[in-house]
Amino acid sequence: MKTIWVIGGPGCGKGTQCDKIIAKYGVLHLSSGDLLRAEVASGSPRGASLQELMSKGLFVPT
Repeated sequence: MKTIWVIGGPGCGKGTQCDKIIAKYGVLHLSSGDLLRAEVASGSPRGASLQELMSKGLFVPT
């Protein structure tokens, strides 16, 4: 399986480029931001920890 990474700063068009890649090639798109926001919204203990980091503008550890 091939992996394509689309990286860049906030507002640079990553989502737009991903939408174009999805439309052309029909690939799966995993957005780390969407996954993190979903975890925060779940109300889980991990989500609370993520919210604390993100609200301070800190990076989420990998």
